[in-house]
Amino acid sequence: MQVNIVLERRKTINVVEAILSWSSMKLLNESQKLSTSKVYQLISDTITEFPFERMVTYFCKRLNVSRLDYYSYLKASDARAVGEQKYLEARNLILKAFNHRGYKKGSRSIKMTLEHDFQCVMSRKKIQRILRKYEIECPHHKPNPYKQMAKVTKEHGLNQCHAVETVGTMRHRNRFFLAF
Repeated sequence: MQVNIVLERRKTINVVEAILSWSSMKLLNESQKLSTSKVYQLISDTITEFPFERMVTYFCKRLNVSRLDYYSYLKASDARAVGEQKYLEARNLILKAFNHRGYKKGSRSIKMTLEHDFQCVMSRKKIQRILRKYEIECPHHKPNPYKQMAKVTKEHGLNQCHAVETVGTMRHRNRFFLAF
């Protein structure tokens, strides 16, 4: 009777060790290409998927991440969800301003549209961060006129002084411009 109990416990321990080694190897392979927050998410998923108790320290040591940071990650999950919800609301507002009046805009135009038409003040940094995060891009980019002028003078093999003499200058508010 006692021998059967010992054999059953050994089998259970072997099964747990097999699952543990499989899941830790899976975590190790996946964590090599992931950020720490993704690693913490993997640890959390593994612990909830399998009935591991008191294995957080083992996984954290095995994956070279801080246990304290893991618990901080778990504690801040509600705040992250709230922040993500705010970002989604801001994204929807930015998309409305982005497509306002039928054409797409850049971050400066979005900022002005939000202020004037939607009565919402948002910094350009935040607008650009949200545009990058959700991969929203303005399809047309206005070319830099100074860059174009430099290309034209370079293309024809003219230096700038010769181009000014040949083409002529135009004066506007005490500034000189090339006149083509």
